[in-house]
Amino acid sequence: MTYLGNPYHPWWLDNLAEDATSEGAALQGAVQGARNVRAVVLAARELYGHQEISFAGDYGDGGFLELHTCQIHGEPTKVHSQRSGEGPE
Repeated sequence: MTYLGNPYHPWWLDNLAEDATSEGAALQGAVQGARNVRAVVLAARELYGHQEISFAGDYGDGGFLELHTCQIHGEPTKVHSQRSGEGPE
């Protein structure tokens, strides 16, 4: 995954609150807990091809937003990751 031509690792992935949740179109229900959210995000990244971040930065009050395009099974896809609220310090 790259952002502005450089390798990219989302900082927020290492800073999830223990009660973090994640939802997505491919999930049936929500994933709960920092360890589970981290595992799903990392597994999903392995499925994405040609990942390119178009934006990664602050969003609202204490939030963070990522927008990226990728391919899943050869099909173009757009993904957004949003972190809101405050995680652990």
